[in-house]
Amino acid sequence: MCSSDLHGVAANHNGTPGNAAAGGGIMFSSNTRESADCRVFDAYSNKNLGSQVRLTGSKFPKRVAGLTVWGGQFERGAHADPLVPVIAVEAADRTTFFGCNVIQPKGKPAPCVVFGGGQGMVRDTSFVSCYFQYTGKKSTLAAKGQIESVAFVDCRFGGKADLFDFDADLPKGSIYFSRPIDLARGKGRDRKSTRLNSSHLVISYAVFC
Repeated sequence: MCSSDLHGVAANHNGTPGNAAAGGGIMFSSNTRESADCRVFDAYSNKNLGSQVRLTGSKFPKRVAGLTVWGGQFERGAHADPLVPVIAVEAADRTTFFGCNVIQPKGKPAPCVVFGGGQGMVRDTSFVSCYFQYTGKKSTLAAKGQIESVAFVDCRFGGKADLFDFDADLPKGSIYFSRPIDLARGKGRDRKSTRLNSSHLVISYAVFC
């Protein structure tokens, strides 16, 4: 799926589990203004030659806005590029992933998700009740700059890799976790982050009786 400045589009039960696509998987690219208010339901993507999901824009404020992805399964693609993440969020605003699995197999150094790194801003982007499985050589999550606010709500992380690789100049409080990180980790929770300044994080959780 590839889009340029689409509005109000809903995609249901999409994916290519059996055949590789020449490009990426689910790609929203805003080149003239913004792609807004789109929905993706029950996607399965693991045989594409780029990132399985890529949200990008040519320059702020050109971005993907108001995108919601429900119940997706996104896995390492059918390519040999060790630097291509499963999900690339380069220019996004008010974007949410609900109940998605993001899998990067053992031995692959690219992260599950990379934020920033493009020409746009990433803000108000959330992953809710998602699972990240990574046993590669670097980190599960990477942020390359141009990050304003990214949230992980009730997410879990599996595998033995480091969790973070965040640039040192990210804004204070730009990364939010709804639960303590050590409780979000599965196996390998004793692993330390490769690059992480504690001022990046806002960790907050509540107990309801």
